[in-house]
Amino acid sequence: MFSSTSTNKPEGLKNNALKSLHPVLDIFYPLFSRILPFKVYRYLAVGGICFFANFIIFHSSYYYFKHHAAPLAPHTAALLCSLSVTVLLGYYLNNRFVFNTGTVSRRSKFLRYCFTTIAGVILSTYFLGFLVGMGINITVSFLLNIAVVQSLNYFIQKGFSFKDPYPENHGKIPVVFPEQNIEGSIQ
Repeated sequence: MFSSTSTNKPEGLKNNALKSLHPVLDIFYPLFSRILPFKVYRYLAVGGICFFANFIIFHSSYYYFKHHAAPLAPHTAALLCSLSVTVLLGYYLNNRFVFNTGTVSRRSKFLRYCFTTIAGVILSTYFLGFLVGMGINITVSFLLNIAVVQSLNYFIQKGFSFKDPYPENHGKIPVVFPEQNIEGSIQ
């Protein structure tokens, strides 16, 4: 299973763990295959994992900050706490399982992802504050906030953060010879 060098062991373990995550993510796809494209399903599956982590961290930290002094409102402190974990988790899972093709470097994708995520966090913070300020239950406010912000987030991530500038080449940089135009016909 592993080669004799010790440097390959972590890579082998990493690849095996990632291979075992694919069937877990895709287990319910047959139920949704008629109504959802595979990439949208995968985005929702990854989003479900991140949502579950976000929900647990948000509520745990909310009730902690509610009973202990915090420099921010409890819902704002809890949101920032939960997002500090789920942003990194979301980038990794989206890059690995949803938007895993293209010619864009990981660094560029990560910077784009962080930029759009910061915009989403700002929107999420104000929207959650607005909902809580209207007297809506914290859990209902959190769920509405997630639904609105993540719906917008999918289109932004797809069209900006993980966008492949050369989708027709499936990650290969196009080569245009001087005697050809972009469509490929000879002049």
